[in-house]
Amino acid sequence: MKKQLFIICLKWGALAGLIAFVIDVVIRYLLSEQQNVIRQTLALLTVAVLVFCIYLSIREYRQKREKERSFLFLQGMSAGVLTSLIYGLVFAFYLTVLANVVDTNLISNYKNKQLSLIEKSEKSVEEKTKLKQSVEKMTLSSVIMGNFLQSMIFPLTASLFLTAFMQRKPENTKNIENKNNTIKIEE
Repeated sequence: MKKQLFIICLKWGALAGLIAFVIDVVIRYLLSEQQNVIRQTLALLTVAVLVFCIYLSIREYRQKREKERSFLFLQGMSAGVLTSLIYGLVFAFYLTVLANVVDTNLISNYKNKQLSLIEKSEKSVEEKTKLKQSVEKMTLSSVIMGNFLQSMIFPLTASLFLTAFMQRKPENTKNIENKNNTIKIEE
C-alpha cells in the first residue's frame, strides 16, 4: 500500500511541480516588472494548482483505500504531505538548474533586488545595515531552502483541511458498527 501511495503522490506532486515550473518561467522571463497584476495572478494560480493536485492525490488514495473499507485521517494527511514534498523537491531542482545552468546571475540579481528594497524602506539605519548583511550572506542553497520551506507551509495546511473535509461522512449514510466490519446504509 505504501508503494501505491508513493506512486499516486509522485504523479500529482510532479504535475504540480511542472506546472509551477512553467508558470515561474512565464513570470520570470516573459512578463515585465510592470505587469505586476498578471504576475501576482499567476503566482496565485500556482498555489491553486498545488492545492488541487493535493486534493486529487488524497482523493485518489482514498478511492484506492475504499476497496479495503478504510481510510484513516493520517493516511490522507500522508498523501497530502508527500504530494507537497514532491512538489517542493521538483521546484527546488528547477531552481537549482536555473541558477547553475540557465541564469547564473540569478542569485546576484535577487540580492540586488533585495538590497534595493531595503534602501527604499523606511527602517532605521541599524535595521537596514543588519538586513543588508543578511542579504549579502545569501547563497543559492539558502535561497532554495528558504523558498522550499516557505512554499511548504501553505500546502501542509491545505493537506490538513482537505483531509479533514474528505473524512466527513456523506449526509445520507449511517454507519452501523458490527463485530467484524462497518456497513454503510443509505437512508
